Formats: sequence, C-alpha cells, structure tokens
Amino acid sequence: MRKLLPLIPVLMCWLVPVPSVAESVIPATGPVTGWPMPRFVSLKAAKANMRTGPSRKHPIHWRYQRKSLPMMVIDEWDHWRKVVDSEGESGWMHKSLLSGKRTAMIIGTEIRILRTAPSMAAPPVVRLSPRVVGTLAHCQEGWCHLTVDKYAGWLPAAHLFGGE
Repeated sequence: MRKLLPLIPVLMCWLVPVPSVAESVIPATGPVTGWPMPRFVSLKAAKANMRTGPSRKHPIHWRYQRKSLPMMVIDEWDHWRKVVDSEGESGWMHKSLLSGKRTAMIIGTEIRILRTAPSMAAPPVVRLSPRVVGTLAHCQEGWCHLTVDKYAGWLPAAHLFGGE
C-alpha cells in the first residue's frame, strides 16, 4: 500500500493590478545600503502597496494582502526600495514594509515534493501546492532548505522564487 503525503494547499493572495512601470538597470550594490543587489526580502506587513515611484505621492501599482511574500530588491532611493514580485511586476515599496527574513514561494503549476535531503532520490516529506510560501534557511548546489508549517526539507532552487 502506498503512503500518501500530506498536501499543503496555497493560501490565497489577492492582488489589485495597476499598469506596470518600465524596468531599470540593476546596480551591483545598493546606493543607499551598500548591500548586494539583486537581493531577496519579504513583506513585513499583511497589507502593502507597491507604487509607481519612490514616494507616497506616486500612484499604487499593486496592493498586496499577504504577509511574508518574497520580493527581490533591484534598486534603492532614500527610504524606498524598488522590488520585483514572483510574477515579474516591479515598483517601489517603503523599507518599513519589508523584512530581511528570507522566504520563498513555490513557482510553476505543478505540485512540488519537499525532500529530506538535497536529492531527487531522497525520501519525500510533504507535497506543496503552487504559490505556497515557506521560510528559507539557505541554498546550496541548486537546492534550498525550506520550512512550511511544521514541515522542513529540501527543494530544487529552480522551483522557488526567493531561492538563489
């Protein structure tokens, strides 16, 4: 008899679209922080606005309603960070809405298997639905260690947005 693995379903994330903005060249380091770019962060707030420019006077580009979503920082200006989300949308967010806590999201349309070791031959831990978000510990040799709820294990970095 085959053992069934638990399935962690996606938590809904509602986005309200506004027209996108043009992409810019990504500097090697942040002109404000001096930190490497691009780099990954996560949403600190349960509700956050991405804007078309680096101030509250600029229109809202996207409205996020899910804490811990991974974002890629691609530019900095004063207290604002230009970020890209898992769908490729870019815009500006105030740094107070972002956290240095690393998270990653399952990308693609297939169920992914979290494994006990960084190998496709390793025993499975849990099945993960697309868009599930977990806490990222670290990545090595194309695999990332992820914790989702009470489950921890390894997943290929290519199956994640937020992995390296």
